[in-house]
Amino acid sequence: MRELAVASWAAFRSPDPRALERLLEGDTGALPFLAPALRRHLEQFPSVAGGVSRTERQALEAVAAGLGDPREIFRESGRREEAPFMGDAIFWLHLRRLGGGPRPLVSIAPDPARLAGATVRLTLAGEGVPAGSVDWIDVAGTDRWLGGVRLAGARAAWRRDPRRGALVEDAA
Repeated sequence: MRELAVASWAAFRSPDPRALERLLEGDTGALPFLAPALRRHLEQFPSVAGGVSRTERQALEAVAAGLGDPREIFRESGRREEAPFMGDAIFWLHLRRLGGGPRPLVSIAPDPARLAGATVRLTLAGEGVPAGSVDWIDVAGTDRWLGGVRLAGARAAWRRDPRRGALVEDAA
């Protein structure tokens, strides 16, 4: 267990996320919750389709389905998780991120800084992500850390291909 934990931490901290994929190819049975948690972490990488993470896509889909209250959006996203792991405060950081930058995917009114009592709506760009006509990173860039991987600038460096269930280098 200790060896697997040490190897997992090293893979998580690595600037190359393929270290996590390689770890998941091995036996992780000594820590039964490790593999599902790491697979879910890898889904936080921006998708090749639309440039958003799984969490961001779930939020956009909830808003597209007509939910506008941030609490309802959070609950709907949590229902779509195999093992809910994210609290509302962190989820709302994701939601605020979707509402920020030069080309936001959602509008949050009346005040994006205060989600209590706010209404969330898709913008035109937000409507374009699921349709495949907008890639959020292409239009807005990114700057975030996922474990030891920094995604910054107009390219994400790494993206997740949900069809293959694997990370790919964003070489475009």
